[in-house]
Amino acid sequence: MGFNRVDAVMAVPDKPNQLWVFSNTDYRRVEITVTSSHPYPDKLILKGTIREDWPSLSDFAKIDAVMKVPDGSNEYWVFSGDRFVRINVANGEPHTDTKTYGPAPLSEWEGLTKG
Repeated sequence: MGFNRVDAVMAVPDKPNQLWVFSNTDYRRVEITVTSSHPYPDKLILKGTIREDWPSLSDFAKIDAVMKVPDGSNEYWVFSGDRFVRINVANGEPHTDTKTYGPAPLSEWEGLTKG
């Protein structure tokens, strides 16, 4: 069955036209073909569940948001509920993921939770 909503999206670091799309407990990797007209064609590359295929996200049942770390690395902050982790996604297939920090409480983000 396909998605009826999208919770979060993450760019595949070494594939500029590919994205991981998360919905509830599942994800899909899609490739977008840029054309001169909308909508852009997309193709399913693979699909699976977060808990089975993403070791760095095993603390989370679902993903609420993803934000790339702005230092040029292949690292991302991944948010679920009131917690987050920082992960690294390696270039090259199969794009192995490693948790580099967390899970930690969202309260560590003062700019988001204070004031």
